[in-house]
Amino acid sequence: MAAISRVLSGDLSGLSDLRGRLTATVAAWQKRAQYRRELAELSFRDIQDIGIDQALIDQEVAKPFWRE
Repeated sequence: MAAISRVLSGDLSGLSDLRGRLTATVAAWQKRAQYRRELAELSFRDIQDIGIDQALIDQEVAKPFWRE
């Protein structure tokens, strides 16, 4: 948040850092959303093969993209 305060006060030296962190955050959100879409598409057979409980998959898929 300090970077935002500096930008708002006219100090642009932290803008690059802020942009990098924002880019990394959005990339993590996209990766997490894709992972959850793929989990949701697993067949019953796939779930059995990898040994994951269906309830655990349902719990993970129900999370919003911003939550780990």
